[in-house]
Amino acid sequence: MNDYFAESHSVFTHEDYYQALVADLKAAGFLFILQSPYLAPRRVEKLKETLYDCSRRGVQCCVFVRRDPESDATRDVEKEAFTARAAEILRQTGVHVNFRPYIHEKLVIIDDVIAYDGSLNTLSQRRTSERMTRWKSRLKVREIMDTHKLATCESCMHNNGNLCDDFRKQPDVGAQIRIARLRMGLSQREVARITKIDQAVISKVETGNCAVKLSTLLRLLDELHLGFRIAQQYQLPSIDGFISKHKETQRRSGHLMLCDSSVPGRTSSRSGCAPMETG
Repeated sequence: MNDYFAESHSVFTHEDYYQALVADLKAAGFLFILQSPYLAPRRVEKLKETLYDCSRRGVQCCVFVRRDPESDATRDVEKEAFTARAAEILRQTGVHVNFRPYIHEKLVIIDDVIAYDGSLNTLSQRRTSERMTRWKSRLKVREIMDTHKLATCESCMHNNGNLCDDFRKQPDVGAQIRIARLRMGLSQREVARITKIDQAVISKVETGNCAVKLSTLLRLLDELHLGFRIAQQYQLPSIDGFISKHKETQRRSGHLMLCDSSVPGRTSSRSGCAPMETG
């Protein structure tokens, strides 16, 4: 098997699980997903600093907690308040809290390579004896993510109602290429001459009416100072969030990076981007 998909596993009990988990969280690069059906403020407090550090470093942190539909006759107000208090502590650390009915599996995902599953409720365990298996396996991560639908954090998908809407409003690839070309002050004929791609092909690409080879698309993107990356679907909210935060930082600092022939100091239509004062 390719080393990329190599896997190993080890077993932890309630006595040494948290030490292993915290070590993995300190090394997390971009993603932490936890399904812990039950919450307890006392246990959440013990993990608060570690979770806050993850959020501060830009790690996408999402928690799935159990909440079953209840009638007024079966509603446990005290339990609801107990859970709500723990959930608020999590939110204060930057963790996204999602409620789902009838879940009972205890699961952890860290980046795209580490997964835990077993019997221990990470955010509520106290005195019970438990065990958790730690998998270092991209295949196991994919299996758990897909089986238990862990790529559906509402906050990540909607970013408080903004990010997902903005994404839907984005023009398609062809329109993005056209926008970049116009910002650089280039005609389709000029781009065709530079890239050695037929102008008719460029025109069809911009209108979304042409399927082209990947090598052709890459050559076109490169000349227009564009690019793309391939990522796992569950990584997209983190990537989108990073881009959104970067744009907001630029806006607050009073600078926007624009590729436009009207930007002062631009030496040529293909010289790249220059900062523009917005304040």
